[in-house]
Formats: sequence, C-alpha cells, structure tokens
Amino acid sequence: MARVVKEYDERREEFLDISEKLFSVKGYNKTSVQDIIKEIGVAKGTFYYYFKSKEEIMDAIIMRYVDIQLAIANKILNEDLPANEKMKKLFLTLGGSTERKDNLTENLHEVNNKEMHVKSIVEAVKGLTPILTQIVEQGIAENVYDVENPRETIEFMFTGSQFLLDDGIFDWSVEEILQKALVFTKTMDKVFSAKSGSFYFIYELYDSVFNR
Repeated sequence: MARVVKEYDERREEFLDISEKLFSVKGYNKTSVQDIIKEIGVAKGTFYYYFKSKEEIMDAIIMRYVDIQLAIANKILNEDLPANEKMKKLFLTLGGSTERKDNLTENLHEVNNKEMHVKSIVEAVKGLTPILTQIVEQGIAENVYDVENPRETIEFMFTGSQFLLDDGIFDWSVEEILQKALVFTKTMDKVFSAKSGSFYFIYELYDSVFNR
C-alpha cells in the first residue's frame, strides 16, 4: 500500500513539475491539457485520474509554492536573531523577485478566474500569520514592539497589504503602489509602536521589485 501511495505522489508531482514548466514557457492560457499529457507521455484518462482540470493543476502548483514559502519562513523564525531582523529577513526573502515567483505571478494574472489569484493570497496569509505573530510576540518581549492582540493585528495589516498592494487585483501605477507601500511602512511603525523606520524595509522591497 505504501508503494502505491508513493507512486501516486511521484506521478502527481511529475504532473505539477511539467505543468509548471509549460506554464512558464508558454503561459497558462496557451497551455492545454493536451500539451501536458503529450509532454508527460500519458493518456488523457491518466490526467483526469489525478486532476479534474487545468485550473486544479494551477491550484495545486500554488499550494506547493505556498508550502515552500512556509518552510522558509519557519526556518527564519527559528534563527537566533532579534525580532525586527527576523521580520526584515522574512519579508525580503519571501517578497523578493525570483524567476519561479515571477512566472507564477504572471500566470496567475492570466487565469480568467480571479478566485485562484485571491486564493493564493488567502493561503499565504493563513500560513504566514502564525509565524509573523510569533515574531511580533518576540518583539514585544524585547520591548521593540508594543501592541495588543498581535495575531489579529497581523491578520488585518498583512491581509490588507497583500490585497491592496497587488497589481494583479488593483490596476495601480508603479507610483501609486510605491506611495501606498510607503504609507504602509509608516502605519506599521505606529500600529506596533516601533521605532520610526523599523518597517521601512517593506517600502525598499516594493521599490526594488517595481523599479528593477
């Protein structure tokens, strides 16, 4: 039974790997189910044994990427660093530009159903909130942050920024996004009663991504 499960998982991962590669090269909209099964060399029925649709594969790719991000965030959480350094490292590491992330973002923007794009943000928020909360609690213990209800505060701030600063949901210009990012950093300083400029790295992150 264990071998059957392993074979199932391995074949499913193969579908995800090939689909992600094709989406990256051809784009989500221009990649068909037929392209995927041709690249893998299986019958159409095999595809539908693992996935109901191309959209479901994209959803699984999103969740796999989120899991990778959470593993990185947990590693940073457990490092021997001051709270604000952990916060900075987490944002810069996860928010920075990489080829894989850029390809995934571009393909999410192609998906006709925006629910999938929104889901990617929701899953990231749900997964990262407990980690960010622990960092804030460490900061409170270190007297660099001072905030009541840290988890709920993180949920409001993180969710709001993820949606409002997403150029795939709102059609902001680069100037508008950067202005909002700047205001967000100042708001974070005030909300967490942190030293002025403590969260300026968030603005620097957006500036590097949109002005690269």
